[in-house]
Amino acid sequence: MAENPPLMLLSVTEGKFLAYIDGTLLGEAANNGKSLCVPFSPDGTHYILLVPLESADNSAYFPIAYKLCFSEGEFVLPCPRNIELVLWPQNIFSVQASPCKVSFSAPAAHMLRQMEWHIARPYKSYHVTLYSDSCLHACIEDPSSNETVFFEDFSGMAAGAAETAHLVSAESRELVIHAKSRDEGRVVVLSGEGGKVSVLLDETAAEVSYPQGQGGSTLQLKRIEPGLMQHITTLCYSFEGGVAKCTHSQSVLPSPPPQAETPNQLVRAFLGSLLLSLKDEVFSYMSPSLKSSLSLSDLKEYFGEFSGYRNPPFAQHCGECAQACIGLLYPVAKNFCKARVFRFEMSKGKGGSLASSLLINNIDEA
Repeated sequence: MAENPPLMLLSVTEGKFLAYIDGTLLGEAANNGKSLCVPFSPDGTHYILLVPLESADNSAYFPIAYKLCFSEGEFVLPCPRNIELVLWPQNIFSVQASPCKVSFSAPAAHMLRQMEWHIARPYKSYHVTLYSDSCLHACIEDPSSNETVFFEDFSGMAAGAAETAHLVSAESRELVIHAKSRDEGRVVVLSGEGGKVSVLLDETAAEVSYPQGQGGSTLQLKRIEPGLMQHITTLCYSFEGGVAKCTHSQSVLPSPPPQAETPNQLVRAFLGSLLLSLKDEVFSYMSPSLKSSLSLSDLKEYFGEFSGYRNPPFAQHCGECAQACIGLLYPVAKNFCKARVFRFEMSKGKGGSLASSLLINNIDEA
């Protein structure tokens, strides 16, 4: 049987754009749950151009171009910034662009905090500046050479966010920067080991604390996991010798926990708990016959090291309503994943709500 011709599905995360590929107009790309579909050559270079059709509230989108290279059906790394590429079965490449925009009312750049970062043995000193315009920026300079040794923008963290910076200890080689906006946050831990600035840790975190006090070398993070069940995860890290080590990890359901209302949501709850290795919760979504024949390690081996999940971008026949098809995402490189699609069959259990009356009875790759 001949392979399906490669197809590209193009979408945007926000706004409305005229979309071109290799100079040919495809149509309007918008954040409406639909994608533009076009056949393309799996061997060669393709150029995507997005031209804004409208402005956002108090801001304007930039026209943006992307270069995607393929060789003998394989995507050639690296993947461009502000784009997510997923290779699905049946030779389907899903391309989702995150447009850039500039605010008409962006505040003038202003400094939020400036501090000295002193590192002992061997002694080194850096200037650390946090400043904000349309988002938070962190800049670290070496005064001995007048060079910028680190720069990062915390995209998505608004200018009004509660930005903070902490030293793990006065004599430490680690610098902790925590940016928070509403219930979302990001923490970056930098190391000055060996006289060079490098990133030790880059995690999402709504809350940051120091179990051993401000001068300790242990950092505790708390975050709400993405997904239906919104698990609350607590992580503890220690830093030594330019290495970050996770010493504790625990995830719990919020109280009261969200409830799945459809087979698709039930599968998402199952996969979310599997990602976090929550054995009891994983088995609570499975039928007695299925969980009696499988262990948690069996499930992890079967699904492999996936990082997330989403609905397939193409029509997938799943038979009766008590079935669901979900695509699991497997990272290849930054912003690039390969997907496998699995079919989950349900059986009737006991209970009144869907979450308790439907259980996963069989799983196979679609």
